[in-house]
Amino acid sequence: NAEYMGVRSETLANMSTALAPRPDHGKLGQPVKLISNFFTISFQSREFYQFHVDIQPEAEGRRLRGGILSKLPSKASLGIHVFDGYLIFAHERFQDLTETCQYNNNEYTVTIRWTNNLRTNELPPSAAQLFNIIFRRIYRSLKLVPIQRKYFNPNGRIHVDRHRVEVWPGFCSSILPLEMGPMLNVDIASKIVRKDTVLEILKNIVSDRKAQGTVEDRANNDLRGSVVMTRYNNRTYFVERIDFSRNPTFEFTTKQGTTTIAKHMETRYGVTITDMKQPLVVTTKKGQEILLVPELCSMTGLTDEMVADFNVMRDISEYTRIAPAKRLESLRAYRQDLDKPEPKEELQKWDLRVGTEPVTVNGRVLDNETIHLKSKSQKAHKEKADWTNMIRNDEILKAVVLKTWALVHTSRDTALAQTFLESLRRVSQPLHIEIADPVICSINDDKTESYIQALEGTLKPQFQLAVFIVPSNRKDRYDQIKTFLSMRMPLPSQCIVAKTLMKEKSLLSVCTKVSLQIQAKCGGELWRCEIPLPKTMIVGIDVYHDTKRKGESVLAFCATVNDNFTRYFSIPCFQKSGQEIADNLSRCMQEALKFYLTLNKTMPNRIIIFRDGVGEGQLGAVQQLEIPQIKSAFTTFQNFDPQLAVVVVKKRINARFFTLDRKNPNPGTVVDTAVVSRDSYDFYILAQSVTQGSASPTHYQVVYDTTGLKPDHMQMLAFKLCHMYYNWMGTVRVPAPCQYAHKLAFLIGQSIHNTPHMRLAGFLYYL
Repeated sequence: NAEYMGVRSETLANMSTALAPRPDHGKLGQPVKLISNFFTISFQSREFYQFHVDIQPEAEGRRLRGGILSKLPSKASLGIHVFDGYLIFAHERFQDLTETCQYNNNEYTVTIRWTNNLRTNELPPSAAQLFNIIFRRIYRSLKLVPIQRKYFNPNGRIHVDRHRVEVWPGFCSSILPLEMGPMLNVDIASKIVRKDTVLEILKNIVSDRKAQGTVEDRANNDLRGSVVMTRYNNRTYFVERIDFSRNPTFEFTTKQGTTTIAKHMETRYGVTITDMKQPLVVTTKKGQEILLVPELCSMTGLTDEMVADFNVMRDISEYTRIAPAKRLESLRAYRQDLDKPEPKEELQKWDLRVGTEPVTVNGRVLDNETIHLKSKSQKAHKEKADWTNMIRNDEILKAVVLKTWALVHTSRDTALAQTFLESLRRVSQPLHIEIADPVICSINDDKTESYIQALEGTLKPQFQLAVFIVPSNRKDRYDQIKTFLSMRMPLPSQCIVAKTLMKEKSLLSVCTKVSLQIQAKCGGELWRCEIPLPKTMIVGIDVYHDTKRKGESVLAFCATVNDNFTRYFSIPCFQKSGQEIADNLSRCMQEALKFYLTLNKTMPNRIIIFRDGVGEGQLGAVQQLEIPQIKSAFTTFQNFDPQLAVVVVKKRINARFFTLDRKNPNPGTVVDTAVVSRDSYDFYILAQSVTQGSASPTHYQVVYDTTGLKPDHMQMLAFKLCHMYYNWMGTVRVPAPCQYAHKLAFLIGQSIHNTPHMRLAGFLYYL
C-alpha cells in the first residue's frame, strides 16, 4: 500500500519489526502429516553481491534506468546480474566504477558501488528480492502475464460463454526465510476477465433513463475503483475516474511529434478505435496520468449481480474453487515447468535448486470444541465443525424477552408477515425465547421515505427492535433504514427480503436463523465455549475503506466485556488520511475499559488483541504506532497495568495444507513448525470446514506478548474463538472478535457512513 491509515510507505519502510520471539512450539492435539505448497530451495553459492546504482542527471523509471545501464562501456564486466532500477545483484563481486554513456541522445554519468554481501543461508530481505526478480524472469520466459503480483497463462484461458467471462489460470509465488530454511511458496490462482467492455457499461448507463443523477456522476460512481484489463497488452489498471471532456481524438506529444490517442493505438498496437466520441478512462501510475480507451478495456472480477446469481457462481466455481487433489496436480505441473530449457538455464545460472516435491510438514489437530447452551453441552462435529441441530432444539445460553418491537411491511405482504410471525414463535419455543406481539406498521408503498415515516410515527424509547419485510434487496432503502436506526433513533434492526419467506420448505430454517440473529442483536447470548481466562478482555480490530467518504477508512473496535466472552462493546471511528491510527485506538480502548468497569465493577487483568486488516509490510506500524497508544490508554486509569498481547490475523495468505490422501485437513489443524517464520512467533490454524475447493488456513503473527500464555494456550484460544461468531452455527476462519469488527466496519463503510449512537455500543446490532 502507498499509505497505511495515513502513514506514508516511506515511513513504514523505516520502522523496525523486532517481533515477539517464539517461546516454544505447541504440543497439544493429534499429530498429523500434511503436504504443504512450499518447495525447498538450495543454493550452490553461499554469497551474492549487492551494488547501488546512481545515475546523473536523475533518471526516473526502471525501464529508462535499465536502458542507460545497458549502454555502459564496461557492461560485460558486471558478469551475471539482475538490476531492479536502483540495485544490482551480481553473482561475482566486481570493482566499483564510474562511467559516462549516451542514451536517447542524452549523456549520463553512472556510479556503481558495492554495498553488501548477501549470505544465501540467512536470506535477508534484499536476497529474497533478488530471487523474486530471478523468478519473474523465469515466468516471462514461460510467456506468463503478470497481473497484480500474480502470473497468469492467457493461452490456458477457459471460456464460460454462457456468462460472457473467461477464467485465466495462474499462480502467485514468493521466496521466504522460514524455520526449515529458504522456501518457495506457490499457490494456484485464477483471474476472472469479463467479455463486456467499459464502453458497453457506459452505454448501459446512458440508456438507463430512470436512474437518478447525471450520466457523468453515475458512470464515475459505478466504475470508480474497478479493475480493467487492456486486451492489447494484457495489463490491468484501477479506474480512478471517467473523463467526459476528452475522447480518442485527444492530442498529446511524443518524441516523434504530436499525435492522437486513436492514431497512437493504431501505430503501436495495430488497434482501430471505432467510437471517436467515447470518453476516456483515467488512471495514474507512479504519479503519471494514463488515459485508456473504454472500448479497449475489459472489465475484470464479478459484479454484485453475478455474485448473487446461483447459476453464475456454480458454473464459474467449477474452475475457481480448486479441490485439493487438482491443486496438488497444478503444483506439480508448475514444478515441471521449471525444468523447461529457459527456466532451467536461469536457475543454473544462479546456482539455484528447487525441490521436486512439495514439502511435507508436521501438524496437530486440536480436540473438537464443546459447545455449551444453558442446560446442555455437546462437542462440535469433528469434520464439519457444526452444531446446527443442537442449537435448534435446546434452550440458548441467555435469552432476551422481546417485549416491545415493531414489524414493518408493505400492505401487499400482510399475509406473509402473519406467516412469518407464526413461524418465528414456533421455532423460538424450543429455544426458550419469548416473543410478544409486535406493533405492526403496514405501509402502502415501497418508498424509502414511507419506511422512515412509519418509524417516526411508531417507535418509542422503550422499543427493543424493528423488523422489516421488504420486497427486494435495494441498497438505498437498506442504507437509509440502517442510518436512521443507528443515529436518529438508535435501535437494533432486522431486514428480511420477502422472497426468502415464500419458500415453504425452508421457512422454518430461515425463521430459526432470524430468531437467533435477533437475540444476538438485542443482547442475548446464544452459546459459549470453555475459555478459562477470567478477567480477560479480548479485542478484535478491523479496517474498511468507506465507499463515500473519500480518503477515509472505518476502524472497528469490538471488545468482550464478560468472562464468558459472549458480550461485546463495539465502537467504530473514522480515520482520515494523514491522521495517526493510534489516536483513535487509544480512545476506543479507553471507552471499552470504561464499559468493562461499569459492567464488572473491576478492570481486566489481561487484554488480548486480534488485529485484522494489516498488510505484510505494516507490522512495524502496529508495533511502533498502535501498541504504544494502546498502552497510553491504560495510563488514564489509576494503577492499571494489565498483561497485553497483540496478534495480527492474516486471511489473505498463500499457504495451503493437505492431508496425505490429498484432502482438506480437519478443522482445528495447527501448523507451527518448518514453514513458519524463522525469526518470530507465528502459527497457522485451519478452523473452518470447507465443502468446495481447498481450505485456506489463517496466519497468526504474535507481535507483542506479556501474558505468559504458552503457544498451546494461544493457539487453543484462537481456535475456541472461531466457534463464537453468532451469525453462523459452525466455525469461522478468524476469531469471533475479528469477524464482528469486520461486520461493523463493513456496515459503517458501506451503508451508514457516520458514527452510530453510543446507545448501540453494547449490542451486536451490525450482524
